[in-house]
Amino acid sequence: MSEYERLDWYDLPHYYDVVYDEDTPQEADFLQAVHKRYANALPGPWLEPACGTGRLLRELARRGEAVYGFDGNQAMVEYAREHAPAIAGSTGVYRVEKGDLADFFLGTGFAMAFCLVSTFKYILREADAVSHLRAVARSLSVGGVYALGLHLTDYADRQADRERWTGERDGTFVRVTLNMSAADVRRRREKVLCHVDVRNPDGTERRLESSWEFRTYDAAQLRRVLRAVPELELIAVHDFGFDLDRANQLEDDQLDSVLVLRRR
Repeated sequence: MSEYERLDWYDLPHYYDVVYDEDTPQEADFLQAVHKRYANALPGPWLEPACGTGRLLRELARRGEAVYGFDGNQAMVEYAREHAPAIAGSTGVYRVEKGDLADFFLGTGFAMAFCLVSTFKYILREADAVSHLRAVARSLSVGGVYALGLHLTDYADRQADRERWTGERDGTFVRVTLNMSAADVRRRREKVLCHVDVRNPDGTERRLESSWEFRTYDAAQLRRVLRAVPELELIAVHDFGFDLDRANQLEDDQLDSVLVLRRR
């Protein structure tokens, strides 16, 4: 068995796209339903902070939405641009830039913004998290909504956790394993060790390892951040099942949470 090579796997966007693309249609369905229900189908473009490979932007553009996104990783930005879709709708807008989650500006008048599945937790300082939410608020039209997904932390649980995804496309197989340590309660950090196992179409294999830290939140800590940005009103909470008919509360017993924040 070969050793893992140390490499930021976000620098390998093709593998990222392969392993996470399976859920794209379901997530796009959910976002369009959120826009219809909570923003009353407000007209205007859509914004994705930390858009990664642009998989959701591509799907939404094919459905006729005008989409803008940004990411902090240049390889991701280049991949998203190179794989721009043939846009089926009449909007003709698909734009991806390099940008910082904590401080960005791609314009105003957005009807919808979204950042799913814990990307928000890459922002390690609370002041920067507040700055991010204020930047989103500046971007949205009044009545526009932000779908923000993240995994809350149970500080009483001292066990390590593991999550795994697999994906395959055109003969490329990718398996991603995330090993997450118990949270450092004082520092509010959670260490993540990521292993990526790849089998390419020609039979060659790669084993990649990278690591990072997440900022941790329980429900009370997240509410405190939201209170610092009164321009955004929490109007609904769902979960990573992306079922709009299943409503939740922002509480510690619902760790996987998708917040719907509306611009006042």
